[in-house]
Amino acid sequence: MIHPASTTLTNLVNALNNIYGAGTYAYDHTADPSTGGGTDGLIGGGPTFVGYISDRAKPEHGAHSLLYGYDPYTQVGIMATIKLDKQWTIQFGLTAGNDVAPWDPDARLSPTACIQWISASNKDSIYACGNTINGAQFVPSTGGGNVNQIVGTWTHSFSQTINMATEAWYMWQKNVPACSGQTNTPGGISLPFGCAPIPGDTQEWAIVNYLNFQVSPKDSISIRNEYFDDINGQRTGIATRYVGHGIGWTHFFKQNVFIRPEMVYQYALDNPAFQQGTKFTQFVAAADLVIRF
Repeated sequence: MIHPASTTLTNLVNALNNIYGAGTYAYDHTADPSTGGGTDGLIGGGPTFVGYISDRAKPEHGAHSLLYGYDPYTQVGIMATIKLDKQWTIQFGLTAGNDVAPWDPDARLSPTACIQWISASNKDSIYACGNTINGAQFVPSTGGGNVNQIVGTWTHSFSQTINMATEAWYMWQKNVPACSGQTNTPGGISLPFGCAPIPGDTQEWAIVNYLNFQVSPKDSISIRNEYFDDINGQRTGIATRYVGHGIGWTHFFKQNVFIRPEMVYQYALDNPAFQQGTKFTQFVAAADLVIRF
């Protein structure tokens, strides 16, 4: 994945054309230090504006988490961040919805609001958001991506070299249609993403913990444990609970170039969900080479 650190708005459309292929994003910042403790404005598009896993500044958090794979991925819009004082920050934003361009006829004006508290010791942070709160009606052209989300994160620093983060979210969507045809069978019919084996008003929730160790100036190790309950099967196609355990290594060749290999073991608790619905477990080995510019 290639993640440009920033670009001008004139390049936004070209960058958005590559969101799904190359994993790019584009945005511009404005700043007003006279408002409260300071105000920062973000305009553009790319990975969702909120949440710990999508934080562009944290290289150890890859795209191989179940939570990151099935929550809203891309958004285009504006976000204002207002620092009230040293401990409190609020955010307000408007987007076109999840995984949809503003000019798409099925785009939905979607407010987002967040609040963050940082302890006086700077060792703890609590960050909570209501993300894409727009009524959560099913939109066929977005592949069922119009989920509304409540997400919260707690981070804690044990020392200068050891820290952890726990993130949880709950998502819902209304009037999701039933899947038709054969589901998750070898050679079965390919179903559109977003339908639900248990149709109607769907919901899902998940929680993940990262434990991070800085082992050298250029190397870190991250241990990830997560739980994901796809209650209606709307996100994965199978109504089951998932558990995942992973370990990853991040190595910086230089400040803006790093590699991020990891190994993950995942299993479904209620129904076989892997290998076209024939296996309860899977092992994944993956690696990212990230170049920021």
